[in-house]
Amino acid sequence: MNDSVFMERRRLEQLTPQQLASHQIERLNHLLSTILPQNQFYNEKLGSLKLPLESLEQLSSLPFTYKEELGRSSHETRAAANLTYSYERYVRFHRTSGTRGRPLVVLDTTEDWQWWINTWQYVLDTADLGADDRAMLAFSFGPFIGFWSAFDAAIARGCLVIPGGGMTSVARLDLLASSRATVLFCTPSYALYLANVANENQIDVASLDVSRLIVAGEPGGSLPEVRDRIERIWDAKVIDHSGASEVGPWGYAAPDGGGLYVNEAEFIAEFLSVESGKSAV
Repeated sequence: MNDSVFMERRRLEQLTPQQLASHQIERLNHLLSTILPQNQFYNEKLGSLKLPLESLEQLSSLPFTYKEELGRSSHETRAAANLTYSYERYVRFHRTSGTRGRPLVVLDTTEDWQWWINTWQYVLDTADLGADDRAMLAFSFGPFIGFWSAFDAAIARGCLVIPGGGMTSVARLDLLASSRATVLFCTPSYALYLANVANENQIDVASLDVSRLIVAGEPGGSLPEVRDRIERIWDAKVIDHSGASEVGPWGYAAPDGGGLYVNEAEFIAEFLSVESGKSAV
């Protein structure tokens, strides 16, 4: 792991509120100036803006973007409607889970994907993932974004990365043991299910080399009862994470496990009242 890049992440985490706001507005203005000339979707929404924006308070006057809008695409691949570049520019194809409605295709350029990898490092910092670790990802590796970016982010840190897709739970347990994996990536519910399968097969997961579980996809990693149960069964620390195909890896675990931090170095969080629609902070 590059020490200077790590120190830059620490610097950003320690900015004062005023310094953070300056950083965020600078990043936002750069993004808008980059995409608006060629992104038809956002040009129609935001093309009348006078750039650069002068403060974050101006965000309250901007229109929302809804997932339903992103799904109204005429592109034959059903890619999200907010593409900035021609299809040939993109190198990563992923789809949302489709839990609510038809899966949405989200495309990323090489630069986009590097940003995903860089942003995932905040999660991996919390897990203290290093070159001496062996990380196994119990994930299908289908078109859902899942742990794809985590896979490349872990490689970027120099640790041994072990794919666990397309396997039965028993086979994954055998791979965990034989590879002596020290970190397991999975959903909270699968961590519990895998422990149950292990118990049925006379395998004690607490005796494995796994010392950390990085979880995502469900709220369990930040629910004390669920988190404590996983940690007790596996005798390992649980590190939570949250993200989405449409926006990226926005949340990483608080050091004490008490919920998630919003990565404000890369995301601007706006909290609105359900009743009034106005700022709740």
